[in-house]
Amino acid sequence: MATLLVPAATRRARGLAASFDRALIRAAANCGRACVGTRMDRGWSIVAKGLGARSADLGSAGWTRIELVDHALLDAVFVPNELLNNAVVVALADQEGERALGFWDSVVHPHSALRALAGGHTAQMDLVAACPAHYAFRVGSRGTPLVVWTHDPIAAELAMLATLYLADASAGYEQRMPWEDARVQAAVERGLGAAGGHQLKLHAHLANTDRVAISMVTEVARILDCPLEITHPEG
Repeated sequence: MATLLVPAATRRARGLAASFDRALIRAAANCGRACVGTRMDRGWSIVAKGLGARSADLGSAGWTRIELVDHALLDAVFVPNELLNNAVVVALADQEGERALGFWDSVVHPHSALRALAGGHTAQMDLVAACPAHYAFRVGSRGTPLVVWTHDPIAAELAMLATLYLADASAGYEQRMPWEDARVQAAVERGLGAAGGHQLKLHAHLANTDRVAISMVTEVARILDCPLEITHPEG
């Protein structure tokens, strides 16, 4: 069974991000493997039922204390049992919201989230460490939406930051480079994933006629200083 987490659902009722969530839930439900986890959100429970998936109110089955070691600021984090009872956990992150590294504030127990908030970025990375997951999200503009999948929370955050950086640059705004982001630096110090472009590889599966998307992923790879591999569908 796969649990697909949509904790920030009320802020994503419309638009491409929500459409992507629904598409992924429907695909998983068709395989008989989808359980949608939200925090007391009846709207997404109704959506899940309509798509043939189960839904779960995160925390309703209880909480498990996850002990933390290795440079952790928090001694432990309480996570919902729904995350531990399923073989695959997929965080449906939002480029316009808390992205990947801030995703877990609304998933863990409120007491753990409050302690992490008080401890700043370093403590918030303890939440990420306590909740291993795959990350699925959409990046790009409405004209060029791309679906991204990774198990590395730093890579997920960087991909979203890089496309936001490109959008700001095209509008004439100067922004901090993705690797300079405070949350990314805290995650790197915590050892949560790639520590530099040399530890990343961007793989894009795109039609060879999709020049806009190819240009975008090429720029993302340049910004993140990582190698890029592009493959094309057959036929």
